[in-house]
Amino acid sequence: MCHAGPLPEMRRMASDHFRTNRWEPGEVDWHFLVRFSHQTQLRAMAERYATVYRHGGLYPPIPFEWLHMTLVRIGNVTRIPDAEMRKVVELLRPTLAMMALPEFRLGPWWLWTGSIVLHVTPEEPIAYLFSEVMSVLYTVLGERAPKPSAFIPHVTLAYGRDYQQELEVHRQLSAHWIEPVPFHISSLSLVKERQTIPFYHWQVVTDIPLGTIGSMSAVTSSPAVDMCGGPARETCGSSPSTATPMNATSQTHGSCRELKSPMAASKGRCVPIWPPIRRDGGSGPC
Repeated sequence: MCHAGPLPEMRRMASDHFRTNRWEPGEVDWHFLVRFSHQTQLRAMAERYATVYRHGGLYPPIPFEWLHMTLVRIGNVTRIPDAEMRKVVELLRPTLAMMALPEFRLGPWWLWTGSIVLHVTPEEPIAYLFSEVMSVLYTVLGERAPKPSAFIPHVTLAYGRDYQQELEVHRQLSAHWIEPVPFHISSLSLVKERQTIPFYHWQVVTDIPLGTIGSMSAVTSSPAVDMCGGPARETCGSSPSTATPMNATSQTHGSCRELKSPMAASKGRCVPIWPPIRRDGGSGPC
């Protein structure tokens, strides 16, 4: 193939997280997230990573008490009043009480737009949790519900600056194998979050327990979100008489999979899979 002119130069610089995810001064946003400060087995792993990746292209390591996995950034507290978020929490409590998630593994690492993040495995149960939370947010907030371009479960260890030495950071991390560590998710936190460079901090509003009844054993077998990026659709599970709580099944349409939620069917409602979820997008780690 011939080209009429020179190819455009590839962008090689990692993106500064706090420029590409700029918040207004004093902004406070609602978030649902998973906190890890009570899981001390993760502290040693985080501290070991922190000794490996010291580099001028990275912001300092996130203190362990602020280590987290963001499920969704909901919106500004001035536009979404406390009363509406209380309604969201009330609707989520019985759903999450039935959602006993399996054991997870945190790690290994990868570089996401220059930031150091850890994989979360398995992904599918967290994607299911995300879908249930988005369903309730859309029910309560309507068009004001968040519409993230992607959901990729991860935990950020250190945010990236604008720098061009990603391969150097990669070499530093690759020189030391750090074993992934098991952890559990027993609650989902609703917080009021602030961006305090070089990390985020928050005020916990409430914790919603997970898995106080029921089982999540079958969810890992099926993707829980729409993969095709098309318009949101409502999908229904099996009838209440045949539904097994938290047994997620999927129906394939070409390259798309739709969640079927027997839990939702047992409540006599459909679950709107909103927003459309892509695996190939996103604006960097959170």
